[in-house]
Amino acid sequence: MTLWGMNLEGVLIGLGAFLTIGIFHPIVIKCEYYFSVRCWPWFLAAGCSFAALSFLMDSTLLSALFGVIAFSCFWSILELKEQRERVRKGWFPANPKRAGQENGEDGVGGERVESIPAEKKEANRRGDQEAADDRREDFGGDKTAVQSAKDETPS
Repeated sequence: MTLWGMNLEGVLIGLGAFLTIGIFHPIVIKCEYYFSVRCWPWFLAAGCSFAALSFLMDSTLLSALFGVIAFSCFWSILELKEQRERVRKGWFPANPKRAGQENGEDGVGGERVESIPAEKKEANRRGDQEAADDRREDFGGDKTAVQSAKDETPS
């Protein structure tokens, strides 16, 4: 496809990839909320279907776009599990209708998913900050040491 002698396929494929990633992010969030990670076979089936369509397309543009959608579906399988962890940590809301499933009834390889009480969620947030401070100290980034080193540096 050309416009004034310029090849637009690369830009259109890039735009398609950008839009696909943007669309799949909320799809994963909603699927985990309503169906838990049990819906991963849907993403696998959709990914395989779009990959097959990608092989069958004569158009490079359509083939590439179907390939991007296929691998976005495959990546969404991993993101479902990551989303479950984000929900467990309290970063995203949990579905109250699935409260019984959070206590180990998730149906995926016998994995236990336990919800964290609100007090522990706040402690986790504080713990994340403390962990960041610990990492800073491990790499010699103690704030007081850095400040005293700056004060001792001759100008």
